[in-house]
Amino acid sequence: MKLTQKPAIKALFKSAKQELTEDPNQRIPVHLTVTTTSKTNVRVPGQRGMNNISVPYVIPLHHKIHKSISQAKILLIVPHPTAKYAEIFQADEASTKDTFADIISVKKFRPKLRKDPLSVGKDFDLIVADSRIHEEVVECYDRLSKKISLRHLTKPFPIRFIQPGKEDDARDANMFADPDYVKAQVRGLLRSTSVTLPRSMACEQGAVNLTALVGYLPDNTAKEIEENSHRVANNIVDNLVDGGARSTKTIYIKSPKTVGLPIWRLEKEGQTLEEEE
Repeated sequence: MKLTQKPAIKALFKSAKQELTEDPNQRIPVHLTVTTTSKTNVRVPGQRGMNNISVPYVIPLHHKIHKSISQAKILLIVPHPTAKYAEIFQADEASTKDTFADIISVKKFRPKLRKDPLSVGKDFDLIVADSRIHEEVVECYDRLSKKISLRHLTKPFPIRFIQPGKEDDARDANMFADPDYVKAQVRGLLRSTSVTLPRSMACEQGAVNLTALVGYLPDNTAKEIEENSHRVANNIVDNLVDGGARSTKTIYIKSPKTVGLPIWRLEKEGQTLEEEE
């Protein structure tokens, strides 16, 4: 899929320049949104053996947009009791000794989320949960979303504590988790972006918007935003949109203070976005 990005990215940087003059320390997020045509279904590829819409769809990026694992604040949600897992992941010899800013049980996470959900999202760069209790964690978000809007909050990512196929060996060794395997998953997530899938996969009326973060200004250059956008747009259209490009109405990028800036549009009367520019 050929995208026309340069005019949109130029407009983004122009807007960001003014914002950064007012507050030089801020990081301005840039999101890409794929809008489907009406009545288009969204496919749900299985990830890590979990074919579930509660699992954010992960897309590896050309250029990193998140902090490195040593700089990021990461929250790990575990089954109760917490102490058993903290002892493993924060042991002096563990590779994850300095990986997690906090380890909390799902039992204690529920009231924390209910009390101040936006703070939870801002306090951590990444939130991950043991895959065995991930559904339980997501239900906390779903119940809360009926009362307030949580559309800007990314749901926690599930991670496996033991590598698939090695569960029996771990059980024999009385090992609850493998820090090296967990750290590898966290590192992979920090090198990726994600799409939170809609609850309804079959859209009977309107279009579906599929959105992913593709960079921050001024951290990422125009070329990095362009290459990340290209990878994310093509991945979403090829893997999530039933019908691919034929069922994609428009693709645009935007920052919080700009309108949606189109970089691709479904051909209309033989005319493409590139020809319209």
